[in-house]
Amino acid sequence: MLPRCLSSWGTLRRALSTDASAAAAGSVGQGRTKKERMRKALEEAAMRRRGENMTTYQLDIDTPRGPQLGGKASRVLSSPTGGEGKALTSESASLAVSRERVRSLYRSCLREVPEIQRNFFLVEGQEILRKTLKWLFMQNSNVKNPQIVDVLVFKGAQELEEYQRQWKGRHHLYQHVAAFQENEQRLKNAELVRELVEADSRSADSQMSDSTVKQMQLETWKEHKLISNSIDTWAQYVMWRKEEDERFAHFAEEHGLFTREELEQNRKAAFARSLIPT
Repeated sequence: MLPRCLSSWGTLRRALSTDASAAAAGSVGQGRTKKERMRKALEEAAMRRRGENMTTYQLDIDTPRGPQLGGKASRVLSSPTGGEGKALTSESASLAVSRERVRSLYRSCLREVPEIQRNFFLVEGQEILRKTLKWLFMQNSNVKNPQIVDVLVFKGAQELEEYQRQWKGRHHLYQHVAAFQENEQRLKNAELVRELVEADSRSADSQMSDSTVKQMQLETWKEHKLISNSIDTWAQYVMWRKEEDERFAHFAEEHGLFTREELEQNRKAAFARSLIPT
């Protein structure tokens, strides 16, 4: 009897040990399954975040800046249908359509000028802001690609909203105003230089023309034997004329033809007649 009892007791212990091991294995399996579910959920959340970051636009255009309206576009301006990526903004069918979008954005910006001036406490008047706005838009007036125009409109609408919500500070706005004023001063300086150059050119042309006319007059007098052939310049002619006038005055006074006063009056009268246009 004893050996059989011991054998039964050993069997029972083995059975209990097997059940305990199975229960422990089941609890461990459940723990592993829970951890795997948590790890899988975290991985899916990370993948979703990476996917959202990939839909964020990085809109940097290597063309002359129009409205300098931000460097990166966030997802603030999502479409009403929740479109992302290329579906965020429909592409213009033609350049005329894209330009109409530009005009619409420009009118929207003009309507916001008074509010922006009040919100940012700008000492400059609204007129300088309107001129700055026009100058910014004109920077890209030569862009002919509708897709590029659409991107610029998108960036412009984004920055307008950033100013409306005051996500940007006064220094961002003053950067545009300062750039516009610097460009205006540069244009004024260039215009002043151009006027000075033109004035100098006109003066040089007039001097050259006067000198040419005098030289032609000397050649004509030489041809008609009215002056000596040794006279080659107008300065020489002036000196020769003074000597001739003095010689004639001395001859007339010596022979009682005219007095010095009469000769002076005749000279002034001849000069006055020469001023009367013929």
